[in-house]
Amino acid sequence: MPDWNVTNAPHVTSMTSQLGKAACEGGAKPTCTGARYMGTSTFKRSDQAQIVFWVTAFTSEAAAKAAYGANRSWYSRSIAEPKNIDLGSLGDRRDGVQGGVGYEKGDQVGAYAQVRGGTCIAAFTVHESGAGPIDDELVKDLATMLTKRVRQAQNGDRPSAKLES
Repeated sequence: MPDWNVTNAPHVTSMTSQLGKAACEGGAKPTCTGARYMGTSTFKRSDQAQIVFWVTAFTSEAAAKAAYGANRSWYSRSIAEPKNIDLGSLGDRRDGVQGGVGYEKGDQVGAYAQVRGGTCIAAFTVHESGAGPIDDELVKDLATMLTKRVRQAQNGDRPSAKLES
């Protein structure tokens, strides 16, 4: 991603590992029920913007559907004055929303997007301090890029999709 620095290199964690269990409170989080693996990566831009990507693979489509709903419930409560973002027709289901985030639910702007395709959920958050709204097209472009990378990996192809701007 041009003009972004990697602050947490891409890595994958088994949900049965110590780190996976800690991330999911031993599997107690509804967003983790049936999760097998989670991959994450974090990028930061010099203007205090940060993007955290994560992809979770589930044991079944039913588990992914349930986690998708739990994720939606979580971020619906986490964003002040949420505004929906149109992500087009990505995956089987998709959601994008932005609004005020942070300790005071407004000291930062943020966006959250998730796309479910079969047994995987690809999601990310974008946070930026002291800025206006996050560009809807950036959120859609990030969701498209992440969804393409997941699809490439699922097909056994080397992930090559990237953000051009």
